[in-house]
Amino acid sequence: MVCSKIREIFRSVFFYLYPYRKKIVLKNLELCYPEKPEEWRLNILKEAYNNISIILFEILYLKKLSEKDIREYIHYDYKEIFENAYNKGKGIILISAHYSNWELAAYGLRFLLGKPINILVKHQSNSGVNNEINRLRELHGNKVIELGASLRQMFSMIKNNELVCFVIDQAADPRFSCFIDFFNVKTTAFNGPAKVALKYNSEILVGYMRRENDLKYTTELYRLDYSDINEYNEKNICELTQRIQSAYEEVIRKDPSQWLWFHRRFKSILKYDSAKNISYTDSIYR
Repeated sequence: MVCSKIREIFRSVFFYLYPYRKKIVLKNLELCYPEKPEEWRLNILKEAYNNISIILFEILYLKKLSEKDIREYIHYDYKEIFENAYNKGKGIILISAHYSNWELAAYGLRFLLGKPINILVKHQSNSGVNNEINRLRELHGNKVIELGASLRQMFSMIKNNELVCFVIDQAADPRFSCFIDFFNVKTTAFNGPAKVALKYNSEILVGYMRRENDLKYTTELYRLDYSDINEYNEKNICELTQRIQSAYEEVIRKDPSQWLWFHRRFKSILKYDSAKNISYTDSIYR
């Protein structure tokens, strides 16, 4: 799917034109993998640039991909799981992250599932980029819901037994989130999926694609069980948020080279000052 020469050019361009992002990647890796040697972290840094170059190159070709192309490059065998989730009639929350090519995953799922999906997204700071990527996302019927004014749409979709996809791996505002353990770090996580699930008793599915050596993709999907915490309260919201984050930590640990390490994921870290007997938030990015 991706010409190796062009891929190398993309990787070199981003590696040398955006060097400040290297520091973010290495900071994240140092925090998440303190036991790993520097050589290992530098290798993951290179793989991170390789991953983003493949993603951007593939995005350029998204609108040219046919259903036949999608089925050729993405191995998918989870029709029964989705059917069971829809049959429950409580709406579906699909948990995803910036792992491998998440844009291709959302684009391809429209064909593989046979029906459109709804994707909750953040508005990009660059309006031109924001509008273009949303146009691609909605090209074949998927619906983009931007965080903020359109959240009412999401609740309506869930009540209408539709599927809403949440990308849950970015930093969250401490005022509107839960502090959870992510890679053994106490940090914030968006608790929206947990709130919706507990309110409507929706199915939660954890899904992602993994890029193989031949540059084709294997999908993984499973149902997240939370039947033991069905009461809607703050404690259960944070408990379910923790389970969701732990599910994706496990995904990342299997192959850290395919996660988007360029995010400032740890903008808020909960720390404790024993001398003053207080907890406070801090950041590794200075």
